[in-house]
Amino acid sequence: MRNFIKKTIIAFWVFMVFISCDKETPETINNEVPEITTSSIKISEDINEDQTLSNIVEDPNKVDYLVTDLVKINEVLTIEPGVVIAFEANAGFNVDGIIDNGVLIAKGTKSESIVFTGSSKIKGFWRGIRIFTNDVRNEMDHVIVEYAGSDEIVPNIKNGVKAGIALYYQPTSFVGSLKISNSIIRENDGYGLAVERKCILRKFENNSFKNNSKASVIVTASSVGALDSESIYTGENGYDGVEIVGYADRLEQDTTWPSFDDGSSYMVSSTVEVKAKLTIEPGAIFEFEANQEMVFRQDQFGPNDGLLIASGTPSKPIVFTAIDKNPGYWKGLRFQSSVRNILDYCIVEYGGSDPIAGSYTCNIGLEKVSGYSPPKLSVSNSKIKNSSGCGIVVESPESIFSNNNNNF
Repeated sequence: MRNFIKKTIIAFWVFMVFISCDKETPETINNEVPEITTSSIKISEDINEDQTLSNIVEDPNKVDYLVTDLVKINEVLTIEPGVVIAFEANAGFNVDGIIDNGVLIAKGTKSESIVFTGSSKIKGFWRGIRIFTNDVRNEMDHVIVEYAGSDEIVPNIKNGVKAGIALYYQPTSFVGSLKISNSIIRENDGYGLAVERKCILRKFENNSFKNNSKASVIVTASSVGALDSESIYTGENGYDGVEIVGYADRLEQDTTWPSFDDGSSYMVSSTVEVKAKLTIEPGAIFEFEANQEMVFRQDQFGPNDGLLIASGTPSKPIVFTAIDKNPGYWKGLRFQSSVRNILDYCIVEYGGSDPIAGSYTCNIGLEKVSGYSPPKLSVSNSKIKNSSGCGIVVESPESIFSNNNNNF
């Protein structure tokens, strides 16, 4: 009987190990930084014709290709599973849309990842990968991007940022798009991933961000809804979460912003203007930088009113707070739209840096704009606290406000 129990326990643990090994996760990708050998092939010129990079050396710790300059990809570059590419100082890939329509297809597998690394283990050693074409074939799956961020890679977000991977936008011209999944973005000086306004994340699933000097991801407001809940944004990054840049990028398409399973949060580093329906999932946390706000505008001549549906739960409230937990650090939530905005099981705190409802400072403000219909807001089951001014200000008697079971 004792042997039977012992065999049963062993069989159970073997089964559990098999299941855990079979689970597809970025953590299973090889963590070793590969070494350059005499067999590594140098790439120093632009890619001007379709090309495939094959896995030359089977050893995943050996470099297959060494990029020695900033190389433009003007045609289709396909990278096969297991390929290891190292970059010399300040080198990088630009998937270019100026001359031709460059495409990057880097699809590894669970057992054979594709590695983009520096020829030295120094954070910020090479430039990174910039995607400048809106081609549905641009894809990175089961890849590692590490030690990038030597120079500014895109100019139109926060006056220029460094990143391991960046989607670039040029007004009235080119837009970058990418599918990225099952990948690790780590050890970069700057952000892990930067997405400029109007750029397109066609797919974003099961990615992991570690030890990047800035936030895991920086995106403008229109791209937040493309992110997933399951990716891992916490891992000793400069900010363990997603930074939202709102200026020059009003939210004008209905979208849902996810909460993150790993408990990471959003940092709102500039004011977000909403002129569409924004739904926020329970458990989402927003930390605002100094003097910033989220404002829900009214569209006088069309249907594009800003609308907030923030319905948390008792165990997963939605939190609007400050980076620095001091009263009056950020402005607050400003409602001007005449559709019924909803805050349910939310926490709103530390607002009131500047007036958002007439001359009043507060965490939440209903502000009627002259010539527009009055704003509407329902607040229930929520905690409104630590403002430098009022909790909620209803600036006009015409405003339609519902207040139920809240704690001030």
